[in-house]
Amino acid sequence: MMTTVEIPSPLRQYCDGASEIRLSGATPNAILKAMEESHPELHRCVCNETGRVRPHVNLFINSNLIRGDEQFNETLQRGDVIGIFQAVSGG
Repeated sequence: MMTTVEIPSPLRQYCDGASEIRLSGATPNAILKAMEESHPELHRCVCNETGRVRPHVNLFINSNLIRGDEQFNETLQRGDVIGIFQAVSGG
């Protein structure tokens, strides 16, 4: 099954300027693995060297924040969209 991954503007340079990409995988972890294979530079921006999502990056399935290992292993449904959001901070 193909899942749409929405790419924020600052990361589009790592996927030829695309605002979204479609990846095959049954779970969010499988989608991240597919991202690593097809868009390794994008994957490095989203995940650290151990493959875990970086602390300043949030992933959502539709409008639900993915937290914890259990949610990264939940089966995706047809039509689900994964959104990548980078934390914004400053002072």
